[in-house]
Amino acid sequence: MNPTRMILALALAASALPSTAQSPAPKPDAAAAPAAAPAPKAPAAPQAAEADYVPAGEVRIRLSGSYDATRVRGPNTNLTLAADGRWAGTISGNSVRLQVTPTRISGAGVTLTVAREADRLSVQGTASGARVRIVATKTSIDAQAGNRRFNATRDADGNWRQANQAGGATNFRFTGSASDPLTAPYPQWILAVIAAL
Repeated sequence: MNPTRMILALALAASALPSTAQSPAPKPDAAAAPAAAPAPKAPAAPQAAEADYVPAGEVRIRLSGSYDATRVRGPNTNLTLAADGRWAGTISGNSVRLQVTPTRISGAGVTLTVAREADRLSVQGTASGARVRIVATKTSIDAQAGNRRFNATRDADGNWRQANQAGGATNFRFTGSASDPLTAPYPQWILAVIAAL
C-alpha cells in the first residue's frame, strides 16, 4: 500500500473514532443553585441558675419573711447580700442598698439602730416611711412597723402566742434559726420580722 494512502486512511480512521478527551464540566449557575445552608450555631451555654433558695429561718406574723445566708425574701421584700457587703434589693417596693454595721442598718429610706445584749435585742428607727420598733428576748417579742404590731410570748413548747383582743390566742411561726431572736443571723432576722409585719 502506498504510504500516502496509508496515512490518509489512518487519518480518516482516527477522525471516525469517538473523542476520549472530556470537555470541562459546566460551572453551576449561581442564581439557579440553592444557597448552601449556613453552618448551625453552637447552642448557647445554659445560664447558671440561681441556687435553689432554702430558708434557714422563717417568720410568719401577718405575712411571711424568710432568709438564708445571703438572701431575705417576703411578699414585699427581696434582698440579696451584694459583693460589696451591702444588702441590695427592695423593701416594701422601694429600692434599697443597706449598709450593715453591728449597731446600725441604714440606706435609702432605712435607718435602724440596733442594740444587742446578752438577753435582749432592741431595734429602733424607720424603714420605708414606717416607724420600726423591735424588742426581743428568748421568750418575748414586741415588734411594730407603722400601725402593725405584734406582741407575743413563747410558751414551754416553743410556740409563740399572741393574745388577741377577744382574749384568745393565735399561734405564729418562727421556724428554723428564726425561733431564737438572740442567736438568729443578723441582719436577716430583723429584716424578716419587718417583712412579716
